[in-house]
Amino acid sequence: MAKVERSAFSDEEQTKPGKEVRCHMGKECHATQSEALVKEGSQDGVIGVSSSMTSVGWEAYRLYLEAFVEGNADPATTAAEKTAQMLGKMAASGSFSWCALFFAPAYWGWRRCYWEAATHVCCILVLLPVVAFTGLSVLMTALQIGAGFAFYPLYRRHAMRAYRQTYATYGVDHAAMVAAMRASGGTSWKGLWLTMALYVAVTFLEAFLLVGLMGIG
Repeated sequence: MAKVERSAFSDEEQTKPGKEVRCHMGKECHATQSEALVKEGSQDGVIGVSSSMTSVGWEAYRLYLEAFVEGNADPATTAAEKTAQMLGKMAASGSFSWCALFFAPAYWGWRRCYWEAATHVCCILVLLPVVAFTGLSVLMTALQIGAGFAFYPLYRRHAMRAYRQTYATYGVDHAAMVAAMRASGGTSWKGLWLTMALYVAVTFLEAFLLVGLMGIG
């Protein structure tokens, strides 16, 4: 029996046979035991896709993920190779984001992952006093390295969550689904600057409080 290679997407979705979805070409793709494409969402009760990443399974929803990654950017200025590269890293296990390493939490905001950006800021706020009183600056380095490894798995979850919500709303309306995925994904200068403003504000506030406490001590 041939061994089927599975990607990182496989960890997120459980498959069920006998379901049908429409692929991005508008044709119905019947799922079998080995290449099931849909499931009943375990938490939100909507239909999502499986991630066995066979050629059929990947092509069934690749266009929607491309739309999510590109967002509402001008197609004339969108680099298709960069989109393909990002999708490849989303699908692979152990992918690392250098942008997240050097620019988190701003990069989370740029990619419209606001909960992740807020979580990263909170981690920094927790670690700052620890570093200030112990001198263990390596903790901040570890946080940034962790962000680099966490980016693609979390971004993949973000994209798949958007897909399930979009499917629940628009079903087999291909054009509406693509438009909705573009609207929910892409990048945001507003998100970038808001994240940076939050980061700078809370960091300076905490640094001010720490200086006061150390002065009192």
